[in-house]
Amino acid sequence: MTALTTNERAFIEKMKESEELARHGFALLLKRPDFVRFFQPLRDAGLFAPERNPAPEPAREEGYVRIPYWSALDYLVAISTQAGTTNDIPLANEVMDIVRAVSQWRDPDAQPRQNYHTARRFTELFGHLPTSAVSKTDLGLLATWLNDRFERMLVAVAIDETLLPHLLASTSEEDWDKAVTVLQHATAITSIEELGTKDRTARTIIDDYWLQQLLLHHVQTLASKRPEGVVQVLEGRVRDVYATDLHKGYSSVYRPAIENHDQNHRFRSAENRTVEAFRDAVLTWAANEPTNAKRYVETLLVSNLEILRRVAINVMNLHWPTMHSLYLPFVQRDPFTVGHLHELHALLAQRFAEFTGAERKATIDALWRIPAPTHAEDPEVARKHLQQRWLTAIIGKGAGDADDWMAALSTDPTVGPPALHPEFTTYISSWTGPGASPYTIEELVGFADAYLLVERLNNFKDTGTWGSPTLEGLTSKLQGAARTNPAAFVRALLDFVDAKSTFLHAIITGLQQAWEAKQQSLSCNWDEAWAQLIRFFEQLVAGPPPAEDENNQHKWLLAAIVDCLRAGTQDDEHAYTPTLLPRGQAIIDTILHHLPAETTLPRDPMFAAINTPKGRAIEALFSHALRACRVADQTTGSHTAAWAELQAIFGRELNACQNNNVEFSTLCGAYLAQLEFLDAKWTTEHIPYIFPEAFPINDQAAVAGLAYAAFTRHIYDLLIRGRIIDRALHYDLKGREAREKLLERIAAAYVWGIETLDSPRFQTIFGRHDVKDLEQVTWVLWTLRHQSITEDQQERVLAFWERCVNWSHTETVVCASLLSALSALATYIAAVDERGRSLLLAVAPHVGIGHHTYEFVDELLRLAVQNPSAITEVLESMIAAHAPEYDYEGRLYKLLQTLAANGKKNEVLRMLDRVLHLPGMHDLFNELTSSNTPKQ
Repeated sequence: MTALTTNERAFIEKMKESEELARHGFALLLKRPDFVRFFQPLRDAGLFAPERNPAPEPAREEGYVRIPYWSALDYLVAISTQAGTTNDIPLANEVMDIVRAVSQWRDPDAQPRQNYHTARRFTELFGHLPTSAVSKTDLGLLATWLNDRFERMLVAVAIDETLLPHLLASTSEEDWDKAVTVLQHATAITSIEELGTKDRTARTIIDDYWLQQLLLHHVQTLASKRPEGVVQVLEGRVRDVYATDLHKGYSSVYRPAIENHDQNHRFRSAENRTVEAFRDAVLTWAANEPTNAKRYVETLLVSNLEILRRVAINVMNLHWPTMHSLYLPFVQRDPFTVGHLHELHALLAQRFAEFTGAERKATIDALWRIPAPTHAEDPEVARKHLQQRWLTAIIGKGAGDADDWMAALSTDPTVGPPALHPEFTTYISSWTGPGASPYTIEELVGFADAYLLVERLNNFKDTGTWGSPTLEGLTSKLQGAARTNPAAFVRALLDFVDAKSTFLHAIITGLQQAWEAKQQSLSCNWDEAWAQLIRFFEQLVAGPPPAEDENNQHKWLLAAIVDCLRAGTQDDEHAYTPTLLPRGQAIIDTILHHLPAETTLPRDPMFAAINTPKGRAIEALFSHALRACRVADQTTGSHTAAWAELQAIFGRELNACQNNNVEFSTLCGAYLAQLEFLDAKWTTEHIPYIFPEAFPINDQAAVAGLAYAAFTRHIYDLLIRGRIIDRALHYDLKGREAREKLLERIAAAYVWGIETLDSPRFQTIFGRHDVKDLEQVTWVLWTLRHQSITEDQQERVLAFWERCVNWSHTETVVCASLLSALSALATYIAAVDERGRSLLLAVAPHVGIGHHTYEFVDELLRLAVQNPSAITEVLESMIAAHAPEYDYEGRLYKLLQTLAANGKKNEVLRMLDRVLHLPGMHDLFNELTSSNTPKQ
């Protein structure tokens, strides 16, 4: 090779200084057409030394590691590809020397250095080199690489996509033998201890999906070239997995069918992969070399391992024309055992019609000889059941004695009809949804028209047997019938009063869905329908609730009624006639009396309130009240009289909110703005009762509901005057985002100028020493960035940021997550003066903690030209603490480029040394240091 120039030798020396420079150097060399010329000098310089292969490093998250990528790998793969293309054996041998040295290197604890990137690339390298350069001994390195404790996929993919195709493309039988060796390593079996037991479970060395892909792609090809070797390896793997006593005697538990079948258990990775690969290999052999394969199958039929005998039966069935002579001696050994059931049943079902007379007689004789199971409660009956299973495979195929025998067994009262799936000892099937219904929608509509529906419904019995109609299936169909044919059900409504609660619930829900869909059926007049519904509901709630309410069916029936009434009042454009409103109100009031209220504070008060019968009745009350008042406003110009009709109900329910009626407290908080619409004076006077300090359960429930209320200045003032916000800040609030929504209101009030940083609310927030509260306020302020923020409001945001930074200095631990969150407020900095610089520097080291890097860098880019010195200082602080792992939209690249163009080239080069792993940074580094690159 041509000697290197002085500049080129200096370049290689420079590569030795750091891994980043080595990475940069290899990348540059690979762009040259003469990259091979540098191989020996690079090796002599120690750049391929085993110790340079990186070891796992602790990751940022405790308990995790990161595996660095060795920069030499891409170059070595390129060299191996060149050696393979040119069949350069000396060069290939030198590459293999490096692979051996690196793979044999041991850390101080005498363990191999585990780097799955290196293992993957070395495996690919095997697939590029001339095959003669890689020995079977070298292939033994795969065992170490596949046993990596951090990763079980990459090497497998390299074997599948590169190494095995390379070996199998060869015309050399020696290379095919090497492929068998690779298969042996790839199918290795290990074991893991089952959690909580001392039992060990077989596990494939390669993850299931990738092993399955590898075997699907290559087993048949390999079996066509080296059948005996492949079958020997895979039989060994089957034995490795099925060696336990349970696997030996009960193989169908682990692999119900030798062929691919939905009854096989997907989670049985080792059992499935080994059996499928072995099966496919033997089938391929039988197709290509039937005589040799037949001799092998004959040995399997007498194997001491049940699973191997089952594979043999499967192969004998699928290759019957060449293997049928094996059957007669096999059946004479009484093979009709439970373990052989699936495969032998399939063989009989598919081949019995082709049997010779001797084979038929031997089969039926063997069935008569099936022994009675000694463990059965009635051994003789159990034996008949077994015989019946086998006979299902051969009836109707020309054996009259078998047909007669089957008929006798099926009419025997101790035996009964055969199993639905006799070829399996157990058969798993499932369905989703409500189950079957005894009637179709059309039949249910017909029964309703004929006034026969209630009798049919009430007489239905759910037997609970598999596949039979279910109560849930019937109610689902009934609901669908009412939804799609509302007119038929409205006509017969009064006939349904005596139906069971579960059926009434389905009918009402179906009619509600028809209404909500605005289904204007020509046969359904909704004005008349609502009149019928109101009358129907009045009858249903007129009597006392049942003494016993099985599964709370009556309560949920009442919930269905109020849900339907609510649907009729929510939308003024699609509501029932106002003349029915008084009757609707009376129904809701009656139901409120009937339903018990919640007396404890749920984990999520709002979720509980809208999902209990009482809560849904309260929501219906609010909807009704709002509708009634809107109608009054439209017709009389005032809703004072309408509210007067409702006030007593609201007052009664509110008076009950004394460690009781938690749903009403929650929903009053959620509907606070609507209460103001109903009667602002009443609402103001009753704020102390809606948020009762003397009853913390109700107070907290109302605050939890407040998270869902519309926010207005007036309401906030009411809550401040009542000290409700102050109390709420001290509560451990329940419910999703209850505290977050409370802080959101405080933050908004601060921006509006209602709150100050010295107000009691902010004093409480800072005094709690909970950074999560301050982070939530920060997030709210950040979300306002795209709104029309005044200069005064912008100053408020920066003042909050400044206060948080000063507060963090008084804490005993670094408030890293808060400081990271505060970095998002950089969007409000208009000028990088001393204050702005101080704020940015305070948060810069912590930006990477909370994934705010991209936005922060974008803001620095906006400010870079204005004050490059300050922005450089801030960026250096950020990168020194946490070098970014990704450069979103190239923002960091643009920022560094801008700073370099504004007199900060040296500082940018220092920062580039920490971010060269990011896309484009090498190019920027080259651009700024172009004089140091060796010329071609």
